[in-house]
Amino acid sequence: METEMTELKSEQVYHSVKAKVRDFVISKEDPFANDKLDRKKNAEVLTSAAFAYQDGAVLALNGTWGTGKTTFVKMWSQHLKNNGFPVIYYNAWEDDISEEPLFSLLRCLKTVNKEEDKEGKLKKVFSVGSKIIVGIGMGAVKGALGKFGDVAAEAGKSGLDVVEKEIVNSLDKEDETAIVLQQFKNDLVEYVAFVCDNNRPLVYFIDELDRCNPTFAVKVLERIKHLFDVPNVVFVLSIDKQQLAYSINGFYGSEQINSMEYLRRFIDIDYNLPEPDSDHYCEYLYDFYGFADFTESEGRKRIVTGRSVDDKGDLLSIAKLIVKYKHLNLRQTERIFALARIVLCEMATNSKLFADVYFLMTYLKVCEPEVFDNISSFKYSLQDLINTFETMASDELIQEDKKRYGYFLKAVCQLVFCYAESIGNKYRRGDGKYETIYDEQSSDHHANITFNKFDKESGFRMMKFYEERRPDLVCEVEHFTKKLALTEPFQVGVVV
Repeated sequence: METEMTELKSEQVYHSVKAKVRDFVISKEDPFANDKLDRKKNAEVLTSAAFAYQDGAVLALNGTWGTGKTTFVKMWSQHLKNNGFPVIYYNAWEDDISEEPLFSLLRCLKTVNKEEDKEGKLKKVFSVGSKIIVGIGMGAVKGALGKFGDVAAEAGKSGLDVVEKEIVNSLDKEDETAIVLQQFKNDLVEYVAFVCDNNRPLVYFIDELDRCNPTFAVKVLERIKHLFDVPNVVFVLSIDKQQLAYSINGFYGSEQINSMEYLRRFIDIDYNLPEPDSDHYCEYLYDFYGFADFTESEGRKRIVTGRSVDDKGDLLSIAKLIVKYKHLNLRQTERIFALARIVLCEMATNSKLFADVYFLMTYLKVCEPEVFDNISSFKYSLQDLINTFETMASDELIQEDKKRYGYFLKAVCQLVFCYAESIGNKYRRGDGKYETIYDEQSSDHHANITFNKFDKESGFRMMKFYEERRPDLVCEVEHFTKKLALTEPFQVGVVV
């Protein structure tokens, strides 16, 4: 044993690996040069849409969290700049600590002032805008009508003549407010015309709005609608529309509000950012995190059975099907690959890996921790484990993608044997030898499990395969769970 551990340690090589995919540098000359998701075509479609809406519009770029919206927006904005569009980028989430977003919305206008503003057009916008901000703070811009109820309530105390005077004053203020708002729009139109060239509208990106507190998010929408609704300004809201809808419900304090219908008041065009090619992205992450340093090293050429090891093929096969059929977003996928690579740093390069089972367990650790914990604490019976994975497998995978379904079934069956190895006292004879899980002679082929959703013939064939190769292709499941929980080194036998 001592010699074996020495051999293991001698094979270990420590590498510096990346913990996550960081924002890459976006080239000014070719903003999509490092695009791994083939989204330039989406940017070109949206650029045409922006050019078409020169009367002004609000476009919602919709995608769930973790789908790469911010990176896409930054690449697209540079693409627009390269094609003569004036562009503004505003991260609302970084600003939602303030109470009034109008200040920041105005401040960002300075970023497109590309030549000397001799006539002070921007200063005029700021001047009138500052009056609006002050008016908002005092409640005047919201309209005097909101105060009439309070005024009327005082009628019995102050007399009708006082009430009449208050209402007249309020109406005068309403007229003043309308004049100020119209002046703001007029000045904004002049400034936008000044910064726009070649009939290209100003494209104003607002990112991360769905992450803001509900009050701030609604204020941003209202400011855009009531103050910036002018020709030649196209707003692009980079949002998870469903999450923004939840914010609206939170703002009004009611689940009965039809928040999606409410959003239609503010949004003219909906564009759902297409899901990326998950296969291509998995291959990119495999290269980005440097898996080849381990999986394609000299210490992994052959295992004791004499079979060639295809760690890369096994890992990517299970990764691609999980990402596709579990509909994982980019961020979830990155987290799985990152954890899988970090854990490999503690593995001996000449140890057994079972890459497909390993990645499946990594997925459970990151995305389905309850299942991972139940496996780690041995709460499942073997049948429970089979049932869990049958529930996890979509009908689309089983019925329409036979090849990938085969990869999944293979990994599940191998994991079942690893799990049985750990709870082996239930499945071993008195002499310590293995008790048969797969029984070829019995009518149902086994004593301890059955398949319900998975194809029985395929399942039993796979179980027989692992039953016959148990010493070489099975390890205790703790070798996965403890390592992925970062509690001990992952060393599962030695390749000779």
